[in-house]
Amino acid sequence: MTHYQRLGVLRGAPAEVIRAAYKALAQTNHPDKNLDNPAATEAMQEINQAYAVLSDPQKRAEYDLWLGRQEAAIGAEWTQPPPRAPSSAPASPRHAGRRTGALILLAALAGAMAFSFSYSAFLHPVAPPALPAPSVPPSRAADKSMSGGASRAPGAPATERRLAGCVFAAASAYDVPPAVILGLLSAEDGAAGRETPAQEGDDLGPLQINSWWVPQLSRLWNVSADRARALLRDDSCINIGVGAWILHAAARPGDGLPQEIARYDQAAHHLAALPAENSAFVVRALGLVKIYGRVRGPEDLLDGKDGEKSEGRGGVR
Repeated sequence: MTHYQRLGVLRGAPAEVIRAAYKALAQTNHPDKNLDNPAATEAMQEINQAYAVLSDPQKRAEYDLWLGRQEAAIGAEWTQPPPRAPSSAPASPRHAGRRTGALILLAALAGAMAFSFSYSAFLHPVAPPALPAPSVPPSRAADKSMSGGASRAPGAPATERRLAGCVFAAASAYDVPPAVILGLLSAEDGAAGRETPAQEGDDLGPLQINSWWVPQLSRLWNVSADRARALLRDDSCINIGVGAWILHAAARPGDGLPQEIARYDQAAHHLAALPAENSAFVVRALGLVKIYGRVRGPEDLLDGKDGEKSEGRGGVR
């Protein structure tokens, strides 16, 4: 396993994404939080070692050269994952159904995630926002190997733990509250692999991001349009990262949360007009954001602190 795989980031990930990935892993894998897991200490040591190398520009450059020599010696080790079969899940009407529990939300997304995990090389967007090109996305085999030695919360599948890390990595990278991402995920009621026909194109993946974004992502990532569409649709972590990027880029100075959600709705779904602040989606998303308002870290999503315990908070900012 490479240091990049250990931290769950793609080759070429910027420093802020590496920091966010390390912080998320440290929160969930620290031995003090896993006293009943004898493998936690070793796992944390490996995470620390990987971060020590990748956070130091000189050490990282030397490591990249070493990796290049190793890959040249053993051949094409980094291969594209096989194409995913079309999702058998029927397309459901947008925003249908209510999932307020954090564990229910994670389980629904993780079930379709198929071990597709990366923190993805996203940057804080500027005008115009830009995403660096990802290297070859990790294969399923590589992703499965990442779970070796990693601790779990009681009863929490590895995919749920990883997905929780994705949410908080995206929140940290784009300076958006995790509760807003979680609220939007519940409001969209999407899933990895799901395509929902829209007025223009299709809405894709957990955050139901419109396929209008595919050509831009294809250019920014330097991959084919089909590949960009598959990544946006099928990889939950990439979908969440793109959604957080859009949310950050769409915000305007002085906006309150209702305006931010309305602007996100317009941008993510490529709507012709800005939705009203009392539109059904904005109102629904605001209510769900409040429910998730007390979520502060990945463990809050994995230890049973669901929405019913979070309703007492009036806001997230």
